[in-house]
Amino acid sequence: MSYGIVIWGASDGALRTVFVAQKRLIRALAGERKRAADIAALLECHPADVLAINETWLSPDILDHEVIPTDYVVMRKDRTGGRRPAGGVLLAILPHLQPRRQTQLETTAEAVWAEVTVSNLRFLIASVYRAPNSTPQQNDELLLSLSLAAEQQHNYDACFVMGDFNLDVDWSNETPLPRATPAEQFLDAFDNFAFAQLIKNATRTTATSEKTIDLFLCDTPNLVSTSEVIAGVSDHDALLIGLKVDSRRPPPMSMTLPDWRRAHWPALNDLLAVKLQGVMQEDGLEEAWTAWKTALFECVADVTSLVGKLLEKHVRNQLAAFFERKNSLPDCQHGFRERRSCTTMLLKTLDNWTAALDSSSGQHVHAVFLDWAKAFDRVPHQRLLSKLQHHGVGGEVLRWLKNFLVGRSQFVRFGGARSEPCEVTSGVIQGSVLGPLLFNIYVSDLPAALKTNLVQYADDCTVFKVVSCQDDVDELQDDLALVDIWCTNNGMQLNAKKCVAMDISRARQPWTPQYTIGGVSLDYVCTQRLLGVHISRDLRWNHHVDVQRKKAARTLGFTARNLRGCTQRVKRMAYLTLVKPKLFYGTPAWHPWTKANIGKMARTQNKALHFIYGRHVPPPQNMKMLSVPAQLVYNDLLLFKKSLCGLTDYNAMARIIVGRVHRGDDPQHPRLQ
Repeated sequence: MSYGIVIWGASDGALRTVFVAQKRLIRALAGERKRAADIAALLECHPADVLAINETWLSPDILDHEVIPTDYVVMRKDRTGGRRPAGGVLLAILPHLQPRRQTQLETTAEAVWAEVTVSNLRFLIASVYRAPNSTPQQNDELLLSLSLAAEQQHNYDACFVMGDFNLDVDWSNETPLPRATPAEQFLDAFDNFAFAQLIKNATRTTATSEKTIDLFLCDTPNLVSTSEVIAGVSDHDALLIGLKVDSRRPPPMSMTLPDWRRAHWPALNDLLAVKLQGVMQEDGLEEAWTAWKTALFECVADVTSLVGKLLEKHVRNQLAAFFERKNSLPDCQHGFRERRSCTTMLLKTLDNWTAALDSSSGQHVHAVFLDWAKAFDRVPHQRLLSKLQHHGVGGEVLRWLKNFLVGRSQFVRFGGARSEPCEVTSGVIQGSVLGPLLFNIYVSDLPAALKTNLVQYADDCTVFKVVSCQDDVDELQDDLALVDIWCTNNGMQLNAKKCVAMDISRARQPWTPQYTIGGVSLDYVCTQRLLGVHISRDLRWNHHVDVQRKKAARTLGFTARNLRGCTQRVKRMAYLTLVKPKLFYGTPAWHPWTKANIGKMARTQNKALHFIYGRHVPPPQNMKMLSVPAQLVYNDLLLFKKSLCGLTDYNAMARIIVGRVHRGDDPQHPRLQ
C-alpha cells in the first residue's frame, strides 16, 4: 500500500497534505502489522488536513473509522469483484474544509475525487491508484477520469492529484524508460492537463532499486510551499505536502454543562410535584403551552425533555388502557401495544399464510405490502383531534392533547445560520412517547373499510387475501382502491412506486394478475422484508437465513477486529448483545426446519465461539451458551410460556396440531393429489 499524506493546517496555518501507499491495510485491522495504529502515529507526528491512501485492501464490511481517526470525513472506493481484497483508494479530510465528493469525475478506475474549500479558495483533490499490471482498458479508464477533472479545472483555484501510478519514468528529466508505453501515455496526458509532478526523490527503495512511483501532481505549483518524502509505514515512503494557504480551524465553541450531581433534588422534586398536581386543572393551560413554545429559541437536544416524557408516559398509559377497554384499536394492529410485538404480528401473519397453503395443493395468497410516504408527518392535527373525540376523549385531556400538538414551529439550522420558522400543522411528534399511540388511533378506522385481511405494525401495513378465482382478485383490487380513497380523505399518501405485491404459493406456476394503486401498477417480488424478516414467496427460509447470517458475520467481524485484545468476558458480552440478536431475531415466527439452514447458523456461532475462547472451545456446559438447535427450541418454549401465562396476546395453543397427517403417512394427503 502506498500512503500519500497531504497535510493542511499546521501550527503555522499552512495547508498540508499527506499521501501514503500502504498494502494490506485490512490486515492491520486483523492485528498482523498494526498499520492502523501506525497511521494514527503518523498523523500524530504530522497533523494532516487531508490524508490520501492507496491500496487500502478494504472491503465494504470494514467501517471507515476502524482505519482512520474519527476526526476525518472518509471517502473510499474499494475494489470489488475479486476473490480476495486488493487495491482501493481513500481520502480522509477534516470537516472544516467542507469536503464534498465529486462522483461525476469517477469512472471504473481506482480514483476518488473531492472538493474542499479553504480561505475562500476551492480545490479539487484526488487519490489515485494504478496497478503495475493494469490492462490498456484500465489505463484508458484512469485517463478518462483525469480528463473529466481537467475539463472542470477552470471551476477551481487548483487541482491536486496524489497516487501510486507505478510508471517507469526517470523523473529527473521526466522521460519514460525504454518500452514503457503506459508511461508515455500518462506523461502526454500530464502535459495536456498542465499537471506538474513535484516529487523527484525515490518513494520506494529496495535492495536493488530506487523508484519514484508515488506522485504528487498539481496545476498550480506556486501554491506549494514544501514537498518532501518522509518515512512511511510500509515499503513505500509517505509524501508530505505543504500549501501556501491559511487553513486554521475555527475556534471551538464553548459549552456550559450543568453538574447534575450537585443539584438540589429535594427542592426540584417539590417544584415538579406542585406543577404536576395542577397541570390538568390550571385555567391558563393554553397560555402556558404558548409561552413555552414561543420562549424556546435554542434547539432542544432531545425531542422532548425528561420531565415532559414522564408526563407523556403518564398520559399515554391512561389513554392506552382507556382505548383497550373500549376496543378502539383494531385487532390487526400490533404496533406499540401492550403484550404485542413484531413477533406476534409475524406469528399471526405467517400462520395464516401457512395454513392457507397447507389447506389445498396449489393454493395462492396474494399479499400487497403498502408503503406510506412520511406517514407520521402527514397526520392532520384537527382531524386527529376529531377522531380522539369520537373515541371518547374529551374535557381537559382533549384540551391538553390539542395544546400538545398545535402551535409548534420548525426551522433548519446549518453552519450557524437558520431559516425562518414555519408552523407545523400536521404530524405526530416522532420520538415522543405519545406519538405512536396517536398514530394508531388515527389509522384505526382503516381496517373497517376493507373486506380483505389487513395486518399493521404502526405504519407498516400489509393487505392479503386467499385467491382461488378472478372474483377474489377483483375483491382485493377493490380494497386497494378503498385504501387509496381512505388516504385521500384522511390526508395521507401512499408511495405507490414502493408498494409491491407477492404471490405466496408453492405452485409450480405463479399467478400474477395486475394490481394497481392510484393508477400505478404494482410490481411482483419473490422476496419482501416484513418487520426485519425476509419473506419468500414459497415461505421457505433459505434467503432469510443467508441474509441474517451475513449480517451477523459482518457484525462478528467488526467486533473481532476491534476487541481482539479484550478478555473473554468482554468478547462474550459483545457476541450476546451485538451478534446473537441478529441471528435469532423473530425465530418463533420463522423457525428454520432444514438441517442446511440450521447448519449455516451454527457455523456463524462456532466462529463466534472461536473468537471468544480461541482455538480450544470449552464444553457447552462450561460456556453457559446454548447450541443453535437448543436456542431455537428455547425461543419457541419461551414464547409458548408467555402465551400460557397471558404475557403476550397470542394463542400459542392454536399452533399445536394434534394428529396431523403427513404426506408419507396418507396416500390421500392433499399435497400428493
